[in-house]
Amino acid sequence: MVVWAALGGKLPEVVSLMGTKAGALIAAEGVLASLLGHLAYYYALKYGEASKVVPAASSFPLFALILAVILLGERPSWDKVLGVALIVGGVLLLRR
Repeated sequence: MVVWAALGGKLPEVVSLMGTKAGALIAAEGVLASLLGHLAYYYALKYGEASKVVPAASSFPLFALILAVILLGERPSWDKVLGVALIVGGVLLLRR
């Protein structure tokens, strides 16, 4: 995030956020979400077949689009819908 902010010229804003409660909550959410996601993924790999677990785990853009529309009120564009359709199509091909 720091590299992206530096390239975008927003580094002072990110640095000022780091010392606040909001910055700490964002950092904690990132660590916990990553940790829980990886634990669930490895648990699924331990008890399931990799050929089925990996494609299912790779379909997160579908859920991200659905949640963005429902929870955030985003309007899906044709390129996003096409991208999700291609990802889901690839997952279905891999599951065969």
